[in-house]
Amino acid sequence: MSWTYSGDPSASDLDMVRWLIGDTDERNQEQSDEEITAALTMGSSVIGAAVLALDALIARYSHLVDYAWSGDLSESGSQRVPQLRRRRTDLLSGVYSSMAPAMADYEPTTGNMHEPRFDVGMHDNPDA
Repeated sequence: MSWTYSGDPSASDLDMVRWLIGDTDERNQEQSDEEITAALTMGSSVIGAAVLALDALIARYSHLVDYAWSGDLSESGSQRVPQLRRRRTDLLSGVYSSMAPAMADYEPTTGNMHEPRFDVGMHDNPDA
């Protein structure tokens, strides 16, 4: 797996996704170029790809636990997930709100784009 970042997000979509998700530190690589390229293929836009990449990181870090050792040493692995979720929310509704409509039909649990979830009569029970 490879990891690249030019330092210029306008240079490529891959660099833009990496910048949007905060994966710009070569010493702390979180997503490979191949993973981001896959997200760009699946996403409806660069913002969509960034949301997909954040969803993958949220899934990865959700398995981490907090450790406390004697003294002042501790590790709070779970703290990464709320940070990533806030960033995801920012991408969809914050600073980038003008781009959010491209992700309106994104289903975060499956990573798929879908038709609107609500339809007339969806709660009708024909057997009642």
